[in-house]
Amino acid sequence: MREFENIIVPEPIDDYTTARVLTMEYIPGKKITEVSALRMMEMDTAGLSTEIFRAYLKQILVDGFFHADPHPGNVFVTEDDRIALLDLGMVSHISGNFREDLLRLLVGISEGRATK
Repeated sequence: MREFENIIVPEPIDDYTTARVLTMEYIPGKKITEVSALRMMEMDTAGLSTEIFRAYLKQILVDGFFHADPHPGNVFVTEDDRIALLDLGMVSHISGNFREDLLRLLVGISEGRATK
């Protein structure tokens, strides 16, 4: 996710992390649902939306490993108007074959094709 300038993923703190407990660095910010409408108007929400969409496409279609719990409590807006994806305790993996099939499906939908 380092290539996405406006997305922050906190680093795990190894000394406080076990197989059952994930402790990550503190990222100050607000839940995305608690950001005021006025502040949202001042932010580049279109740019942030595009970047988070691209980041998830990369996670799913390229890396095959993704943050699987992106509810509002795990998505923060930082003081410098970036998106922080928190709590990576729930992640998932997608096999290469399934990623290829999913990519074909998405391309077909975008091109208006109903068949292979």
